[in-house]
Amino acid sequence: MTSWEEGWRKQRTIHIFSDIDQNTSGQTLQQIVGLAAHSDDPITIQINTNGGQIHHAFAITQVMAACHVPVHTLALGRVYSAGLIILVTGKKRMALPGTMFMAHDFSVETPPTPYGYVVNARKYEDWIFRRMLDHFSHHTKASKKTIQDLLLSKDYYFDEDEALRMGMIDEVIKTIKIMRE
Repeated sequence: MTSWEEGWRKQRTIHIFSDIDQNTSGQTLQQIVGLAAHSDDPITIQINTNGGQIHHAFAITQVMAACHVPVHTLALGRVYSAGLIILVTGKKRMALPGTMFMAHDFSVETPPTPYGYVVNARKYEDWIFRRMLDHFSHHTKASKKTIQDLLLSKDYYFDEDEALRMGMIDEVIKTIKIMRE
């Protein structure tokens, strides 16, 4: 094993520092499983992202929830959109001071298509909306009305203090412990 791999396993930290897409979710899922197989110590996912695709974010949250090892989340820089879905799923949810958060209504591209497709697309959109509403309701202190009116209706930006009040994070931390070799 290389020293980088040893250090990564000791740190037990995964980084999501790009858009959440198939590659990011695949890599994150592999890292969670790999770290969980190596040790029962908690894993931390550090998140700094503009967001991405909802279904890839939910794939990550499914593995986080099913993992026998606690998976914590740490927000830094910016945590927007699909990144917020992942953040609130952490067993322990933290943020550094100065982190910016953003939630918004989701969108599904619908090109000119036959009526049957539009009906099925609407069914899918309703399912995603209910899933996001239930997810944020389950993992935060915000009411479903607040979630619907603020987080799922427009671009809504907020800071770590508001994220703490809404129960999206558990604490604001000032330092990150870095393990030495």
